[in-house]
Amino acid sequence: MKELTKEQFLDRVQAVNRAMAIFGELTDQNMTRAFQAYQEVFAERERELFMIPSQRQIRKYEMLRCPECDRELLYRKLDKNPEGFKTQWVCSNSECDTVLNSEHDMDWWMNKLKIG
Repeated sequence: MKELTKEQFLDRVQAVNRAMAIFGELTDQNMTRAFQAYQEVFAERERELFMIPSQRQIRKYEMLRCPECDRELLYRKLDKNPEGFKTQWVCSNSECDTVLNSEHDMDWWMNKLKIG
């Protein structure tokens, strides 16, 4: 991942916060989709989408595939929620809105996935 200066990092965080405040409800709190919508509608300049560290840690494993379009699913850790879901698998295809909820945490998934 690219090293960011403190100013670049703060700018990125503020942009993501604005995106979630504006588009969070419309995108079911999907940060990636909210940020993409923000970029298309409001952004004064382009910012690269970047991968969170937890995605890098799991890259050594053979990833799950989307049941709708067969693209790779990306992992997202969830905060406590009424349904008890601990993780989500989100399709990497921006045209596909598949999201799969799981009651298992990432440690459980890492034990189930094959090393690629």
